[in-house]
Amino acid sequence: MDYKKIAIAVCIVAALVGVGWAAFGLIFGGDAELGLIDFGDDPVEEYDYSSSASNVASELDAFYEIPDQVLIEVDYMFAHQIYLALLVRLNQDLLTLTSYKSESEVDLDWVIDVHDATLEAEEVFALLADVPLPGTNREQYLRYKLGMLESLQISAEGATRLLAASILIGPSGRGLPNLSVDERVQFDGLLRQAAFYFDQADTYLEEEQEVVSSAVSTISLR
Repeated sequence: MDYKKIAIAVCIVAALVGVGWAAFGLIFGGDAELGLIDFGDDPVEEYDYSSSASNVASELDAFYEIPDQVLIEVDYMFAHQIYLALLVRLNQDLLTLTSYKSESEVDLDWVIDVHDATLEAEEVFALLADVPLPGTNREQYLRYKLGMLESLQISAEGATRLLAASILIGPSGRGLPNLSVDERVQFDGLLRQAAFYFDQADTYLEEEQEVVSSAVSTISLR
C-alpha cells in the first residue's frame, strides 16, 4: 500500500473541506465554523382565513348565479311530472272499478269504492285545474297545462259514467240480478263507456308524460 499517496489525499480533502466551510460562511454571513443561517426575530404574520373564505364566496356569487327563468322552469316542470303521475294512478284506480269477474262483486262495497274514487278524482281535478302558470313564458307552460287538462277532462267523463252506474245499484247494494232488463242495459252501457274514456285518458297521459320527460331532460343550468 502506498502510504505516501494516502497521506497526500487526506491533506487535499482536509483543504477542500476548509475552503467549503469558509465559502459557506461568506455566503450566508453566519459563523464560518457552524455555518448557521441567522433568520432574525421577525414575527410570523397571521393570515385571516375566514375573511379570505368570505371574499371567495362573494366572488363566486358574483361570478355565477342560476337565472330566475331556469329556477321557474325547474319548479314548474318537475311539479307537472308529479301531477301527471297522480292522474295516471287515479285513472287506473277508476278503470279497475269498471270490470268485474262475477256479479257478486258488484255490491255495496263496490258502490262505496266507486263513491270514494270519484270523490278523490273530483278533488284532484279541481286542484290541478287551479294550478297557476308562471308569470314568464306563459305560452310555453300553457302547452303542458292544456295537455294535462285534456287528459283530465277525458278521465272526468269516465268518472261521471262510473258514478252513474253505481247509482243504479244504489246505497242498498242490491246485486246485478235484482236489476231490471232496462237497468242492466244501462249499467253495462255506462261501465263500457267509462272504461272507454279511462283507456283514452291513459293513452293521452302516457303521451304527455313522454313530452314532459323529454322537455325536462333538456333543462340546463347554463
